[in-house]
Amino acid sequence: KELIKSSFNDVTHGFPLKPLRIIQELRQNLKRDDILISDVGAHKIWIARFYPAYEPNTVIISNGFSSMGFALPAAVSAKMLYPEKNVVAVIGDGGFMMTAHELATAVKYNLPILICLFNDSALSMVKHSQKIKYEERYIDGDLVNPDFVEFARSFGAYGHRVEKPGEIRNALVKCREMMKEGKPCLIEFIVDAWETR
Repeated sequence: KELIKSSFNDVTHGFPLKPLRIIQELRQNLKRDDILISDVGAHKIWIARFYPAYEPNTVIISNGFSSMGFALPAAVSAKMLYPEKNVVAVIGDGGFMMTAHELATAVKYNLPILICLFNDSALSMVKHSQKIKYEERYIDGDLVNPDFVEFARSFGAYGHRVEKPGEIRNALVKCREMMKEGKPCLIEFIVDAWETR
């Protein structure tokens, strides 16, 4: 607990956005039995280490074969099974693009899920591995992304971009309002690909 507390204090006002700050705000805005589903990526490590789980089956992480793109369709399924709970998919930009079309399913069936997209314009775990193992020789780790906010809106979902720590809470509150209307929501968090603390 002390490690978590000190780590959160270190990143309260960090820029660009620090993963721990986002995770802290998420935990504060979710109930004990709400469901968080994590995709594969650097964010998965942060969630596994620092997102407290209070009830069984409320934090689902794609381990095993670690399939990228798992979080969005899993969140759709979880919301269908547990419509009374808040369901959050935490996913990186690389993983999101693998199953982004499932946003149409969420819109079609009025499933108010929250997608927290960590956008670092990279497959950052791949880049970190290349930095360590291949002496900073990089290949195919950088991504060319669409405008994720407009992408979400084009499906009929709500999209919101967050670039500063002070914007996180307001974005979560706005999404909560939109989800009451049955809208899936996507918050794009612009994060640092090289964040390691």
